[in-house]
Amino acid sequence: MRGLPFLRRNLPGILWTALIVLLMGIPGNRFPEIRSFWDWLKPDKAIHIFLFGVWAYLAIRQNTPQDPHSTKRLIGIAFFAGILLAAATEILQELVFVNRSGNIYDFFANVAGMVFGIILYLATHRKKSMKP
Repeated sequence: MRGLPFLRRNLPGILWTALIVLLMGIPGNRFPEIRSFWDWLKPDKAIHIFLFGVWAYLAIRQNTPQDPHSTKRLIGIAFFAGILLAAATEILQELVFVNRSGNIYDFFANVAGMVFGIILYLATHRKKSMKP
């Protein structure tokens, strides 16, 4: 019974993680290949930024402790876990998923998305705490 609140609290994030892995595993023979540094600015990277931005926001929001001093620790844990997820998806694309290949620029876009999600959480968290 003790695990039920954790599962209930984290269900949106767990489902979002599953969506990320599912989308990253779709055969990529229809996706354009990234050949240069400047290609990372294409819409494909916006999708990575969005997916991992939402992931980071959910990971922090769902687990926000009552003690505000623990928020920095939670953000650090979420960022580290997100880096592991970002690396894992790129490794899976390179080694497991059909017609997919890992890409360092996708990894960087994933990390940029996490930073965006953290900033979004901090901005919305501060607004809420300022209200009377």
